[in-house]
Amino acid sequence: MPDFVDDPNLFRAIGRVAAESAQFDEVLREMISELIDGARTSWVLFEGQTSEWLSENFKAILRETLKTENYRPKFQSLFADMGQLRALRNAVIHGTWVTAPVGGEPTEEYYATRPWGNADKSTPLYYCMRSRMRKGFEEREFTPSDVDELADRIAATRQDIVDLYRELLESLDWGTALARWPSAPRG
Repeated sequence: MPDFVDDPNLFRAIGRVAAESAQFDEVLREMISELIDGARTSWVLFEGQTSEWLSENFKAILRETLKTENYRPKFQSLFADMGQLRALRNAVIHGTWVTAPVGGEPTEEYYATRPWGNADKSTPLYYCMRSRMRKGFEEREFTPSDVDELADRIAATRQDIVDLYRELLESLDWGTALARWPSAPRG
């Protein structure tokens, strides 16, 4: 059995993924609360819900309560992107990290290569094994820079959703929204 990973750079990157994911969940709770009734107490309904639950309910509220036909494809695309990032996030945060493949020689049946390809040849290369085996055994290669890239992509997609949400509300003359979530320039 391979050794467990003990790399502070990897652990820092995993922490970034967790923090960016938590901020995404928080902004979803705020957007849902604003859309429902703007009540300051409606957050109670959403506390403790999963990111997937929040995402699905946000989309349902948009679909059922607002005239969002022009915005729906954009939101669907962004939430599809976030769904793919969420699957990687779950592996990164809940997975077991080891220094070599656990299953021996990698096969396509249970093995996934690096999420962003092998362009940067970063070292060290680690293996993240799904910890919830009832969904099947899976290992994936990651470097610490891959995990940092995941955090960056979660943050960028969250910001795209916030910006699109603001654009939608302004088009409906609802004014500004999400005051504590500034539009951050990305470069």
